[in-house]
Amino acid sequence: MVSHASTHTTPERPPRIPFRFTVADYYRAGRAGVLKPQHRYELIEGEIIRMTPPGPEHCESVDTLSDLLHDLLEKKYRIRCQGSVRLDNISEPLPDFAILKKRPEGYGKRQPGPADTLLLIEVSDSSLSYDKNRKAQIYAAAGIVEYWIVNLKKRCLHVMRKPTKEGYEDILTLDPTDEVRALKVPQLKVKVAQLLLK
Repeated sequence: MVSHASTHTTPERPPRIPFRFTVADYYRAGRAGVLKPQHRYELIEGEIIRMTPPGPEHCESVDTLSDLLHDLLEKKYRIRCQGSVRLDNISEPLPDFAILKKRPEGYGKRQPGPADTLLLIEVSDSSLSYDKNRKAQIYAAAGIVEYWIVNLKKRCLHVMRKPTKEGYEDILTLDPTDEVRALKVPQLKVKVAQLLLK
């Protein structure tokens, strides 16, 4: 008796394609109450991400850095603290700081984009891996010319420059005693220690 292998095959399931929210979808979800107003969210590559509530060290660091940036830059630049920057149709992150070009009409009718953005800064503790990898990649791909991460745990500053579609080509890690000057914001020349809590 000859045994024959079964020719019956299970039909293949079509590959799952993740749904990507657009910026317009994101705002509709907010207006519809899907996104709870007591939480903070950002749109990253079509994914709506609920942000981790900041701890006291993060909040104090943001407050300290806000005072420094306003003292140095307020007359020449718009300083946006924990507000949106629209990178493209599927990404609208909320960096801790965006140093923007001042425009006579302001940004009341549209969010600033990469062409308006001179420097982005994240203050990072528990979110360090996310900030150094995923966020750095989308910032670079959008052409954000310079990106800083204030690393609270290691007490250092990561400076990323030369954006490409794959990421930043020039990445430096600076110690508290080092001095840093922003490429497009020459008034921002400080010791790294000034960006960190004492």
